[in-house]
Amino acid sequence: MYDRFDKTGKASGTQYQSTGWLLLGDGVGNYFNRALMNGFVMRFAQCPSSPFPVSFDDSHGMRFSSSAFVGISGSVDHPTARTIVNYNGGGTFSEGGILFAEKSVRPATVTDGLSKTMMVGEQSDYSIESNGQRKDCRLSQWPTMSLSSYFPGDPRLWNLTTIMHPISKDATLQYTCQFGGPVSSNTPLQSAHPGMAFAVFGDGSVRPLSETTSLSMLKQFADRDDGKATESF
Repeated sequence: MYDRFDKTGKASGTQYQSTGWLLLGDGVGNYFNRALMNGFVMRFAQCPSSPFPVSFDDSHGMRFSSSAFVGISGSVDHPTARTIVNYNGGGTFSEGGILFAEKSVRPATVTDGLSKTMMVGEQSDYSIESNGQRKDCRLSQWPTMSLSSYFPGDPRLWNLTTIMHPISKDATLQYTCQFGGPVSSNTPLQSAHPGMAFAVFGDGSVRPLSETTSLSMLKQFADRDDGKATESF
C-alpha cells in the first residue's frame, strides 16, 4: 500500500501534499491517497481489547483506518526537545527517540541499545476528564496516516507522542487531549489492559510496561542516546 502512495503531491495537485495528508480542510487533502485508503483497515494497528472501532468516518464521506498505537519521538528531557504552541495545539516535541518527522535514525545511533529504546507505544482506551467523563484522547484516533500538522515551521506529527507523563488516562495533564486529542504533543501512553500498556522496542520486541513504571524510566526508554542505564524488566 505504501508503495502506491502519492508522496509528491503531483497526483492530486494540491499545495501541501508532499506528506500524503488524507483529511480535507483549509484547502488541503491528497485526493489520490484519500481514494486509495478509503475503507482500508490496518489490522496490525488494532488492539483487540480496545473499545474503539477499527476505522472512522471523516466529514467528507470516506472511512479511514484508526489505530491503538502511536510512535514515540523521545522524551521532554532530551537536548532536542522544544515547546511549540500554535492553533494546532502544542506541547514539547523531541527528536531524541527513533520516530520523528522527515529524518531517519540508523541503528548505530541508538547508543542506549535497540532493546532498551521504545519506538511505538499503546493508546487504546479512553482518557478521563476532571468531571469523570470519558474522552478519546488518542493521538492516532485520526488521522492514522496523516504525517504532519502542515503548519509552517511545526515539525510535530499528529500520531507521535513525546514522553512527558507517566502511563496515565488523566485527560487533564499538560499538553494532553487538546482539541479532542490528536493535535497534542504529550498525551501519555495508556491502554485497555488493566495495569499496563504495551510498547514496541527498537529490536522488534513487544513488551508490557506496568502503569507503575516510573516517569524517569519511561523517559530513558524513549530516548535513544541519553547514556542512562535502564534496569531489566
